Amino acid sequence: VLFDQGLAQALGWLARWMKKTHKLSVDVSADPAAEPLQEELKVLLFQSVRELLFNVVKHAGAKAARVGMRQMADQVVLTVSDQGRGFDPQALLDPQRREGKSYGLFNIRERLQLIGGAFDLSSSPSGGTYITLTAPLQSSLFETASPARPAAAPRRRRRTDKQPEPALPGARKRVMLVDDHAVVRQGLSSALSRSDDIDIVGEAADGKQAVDIALELAPDVILMDVGMPVMDGIEATRQIHAKLPRTRIIGLSMHDAEDQAQIMAEAGAAAFLNKSCSLDIILSAIRRDR
Repeated sequence: VLFDQGLAQALGWLARWMKKTHKLSVDVSADPAAEPLQEELKVLLFQSVRELLFNVVKHAGAKAARVGMRQMADQVVLTVSDQGRGFDPQALLDPQRREGKSYGLFNIRERLQLIGGAFDLSSSPSGGTYITLTAPLQSSLFETASPARPAAAPRRRRRTDKQPEPALPGARKRVMLVDDHAVVRQGLSSALSRSDDIDIVGEAADGKQAVDIALELAPDVILMDVGMPVMDGIEATRQIHAKLPRTRIIGLSMHDAEDQAQIMAEAGAAAFLNKSCSLDIILSAIRRDR
């Protein structure tokens, strides 16, 4: 629905799904004229609203929520509100107070800021929660980001089945990012690059590109999205692990499916994480030597 009919229709579908699956009534008021112009923006905003509605189900104790979408100048504005249990916003949005826990609100704010958008939150223990997401109708980030690229134009080397010796404990980790959405790759690259012991050496937008670029770069660690076009992350993991057994592959998914984790492990992945987990958890998985 999202790709064929647009974000407004997809929000209507999401409302029906939340009612059927989680017994949450969602009133949607979405102006089709506010439709984002790029697929990546539609996906980002849809996933953000879905995450916020999950929060209503898990934490607010409310039976109903509202979702709105409108255009304001060259921006799309989405609102998600409920009259359930509120909370202290700073406890979730301040990274110094999160204590390594995963909070979808913090991740949504980071992704929106990356594309030049904004995240506004109003909540109180007795007054419910009102969240506003603002994003450009079109982002230059998606116009300039290539679907797959080595990060630093490395020298080409002869392909070989022999992988270089693994980095010594404590050495810088050479990391490759694989995801079919540019905003996810850009967000991970920006966040991980702040660590002094991590170098982002390459990116790929599907499994086939991942295999080709991984054999070229022989990274220490690969963050591998599970669901991708052309070739999924499971098959890409299987092929890369067969050629580069010392490269640690960490599977990433929007879902905590045990069957996916098991299949990725059988394909050669060293770990499996949910995309909404905290940056601390991702960093710990990257830095682990085994």
